[in-house]
Amino acid sequence: AVPLEGPPDLELALEETRFAAALGEELGALVVPIPLAITKCQTARPDIVLRYRNDGHPNQICGYLTACVFYSALFDRSPVGLHVDRVIDPKIVDKATPDLGPDGDPREVVLPDTTRIFLQQTAWNAIQAFRDL
Repeated sequence: AVPLEGPPDLELALEETRFAAALGEELGALVVPIPLAITKCQTARPDIVLRYRNDGHPNQICGYLTACVFYSALFDRSPVGLHVDRVIDPKIVDKATPDLGPDGDPREVVLPDTTRIFLQQTAWNAIQAFRDL
């Protein structure tokens, strides 16, 4: 819920991703390597916060990264260049302040181009790395 002070545990993400890949192969299911994408994001940009402080769930930025990984996995193409630049958390925490999220920040986040492109590239890089496992 705060910027990382050290690198995330890549081996743990790889272990989770390998497990999901083996299960996906056994079931004939598509695997979307979210733990790998999150680890790549946090390794390259520890300043990007991916969870809410107050409830620990993934925030809108993590939601955007996740959507980009799904796009990459489903369509087998890079999301780099997609113009979607905002995410709205659908959960209303307090009916008295319906436009605020769990941390008291706006439910709608508009990503700067540099962050949007970074998340898109990270998603595609995670798919490429997943294929090499």
